[in-house]
Amino acid sequence: MRYAHLDNADLSGCDLRHCDFTGVQFEKTGQLRAFTVLPGGDGLLAFYQDGTVRRWPFSDESAQTFAQPGSGKAHRVFTEQGGREAILDTERLQFLRRERNKVTGIGYTPLPPGVMPLEIGRQTALVRRQGALLLLRLADGECLGKLENSHAELACLLWETMVLLWSSQRGLELYDMAKAETLCQADVGSGSISALAAHAFSSGEGVAVLGSAEGEIISCRVIHHSAGDSYQIEHSGYAFTEGAAVTQAAADDGGLYIGLSSGKIISYRHAVPDGLIAGKVFHLEIKCSGARLDGVVPPEQRLALLHAQT
Repeated sequence: MRYAHLDNADLSGCDLRHCDFTGVQFEKTGQLRAFTVLPGGDGLLAFYQDGTVRRWPFSDESAQTFAQPGSGKAHRVFTEQGGREAILDTERLQFLRRERNKVTGIGYTPLPPGVMPLEIGRQTALVRRQGALLLLRLADGECLGKLENSHAELACLLWETMVLLWSSQRGLELYDMAKAETLCQADVGSGSISALAAHAFSSGEGVAVLGSAEGEIISCRVIHHSAGDSYQIEHSGYAFTEGAAVTQAAADDGGLYIGLSSGKIISYRHAVPDGLIAGKVFHLEIKCSGARLDGVVPPEQRLALLHAQT
């Protein structure tokens, strides 16, 4: 076993007595920078601090790992309307092509100076510039709405010109950028909220998910009452991770996905009346439940394997 590379290996039940694991690499997921749900709900595409890209299929526990062009500075990752994947950092938008064991950049668009991108949607982009929030149309760059002197600490797209804003002063609010109007507001979250994401269902309802630095996860329904053309934010679920900070969040028709500072991505689904229920965990780690480890050397590798059994 000397100098082997065990990438997400499953050694459960194996007889490893007196094995020499000198130089063996037990790959662990690095710090998560950004991730997105792949089209059709096939899985997740995640970018890590060490410059790797991993595709996590929902149908399999193993990850497909690619080398990423650049230094792992991804700020956001999304799937463009034509199905192309792209990463967004503070300087440019770069489109990607996945092939074999690497990801190749196939062109990029530089961002205007002073613009901090927050989210790219199907037809619009939400950006921050000099303290103001701007909603831009991707086709021609036209500004569809502007919120001056925004105190929002987090913001994301929901419906067309409507965005969700979160601040420690006002909580969570639904804001129409085109009408320059707050549609509804709810006292959700505390001063440690670190991630915000939203998803619009085909039914016309929306969902928001918030994560905190303490590992709290809060979900809210965003409801449109067509009779009075009014909106409501309603708390719908709560969960708590193992204490790792929530750094990223995403949502789709299948559920909510939470990225942690430990590099794990945890999926959640809504269940009535139980709220959020944790599902699959996406994380590179060796598995050796029930393995026999007597006499394994060196001691630090044996300790790593013993830790993986818990």
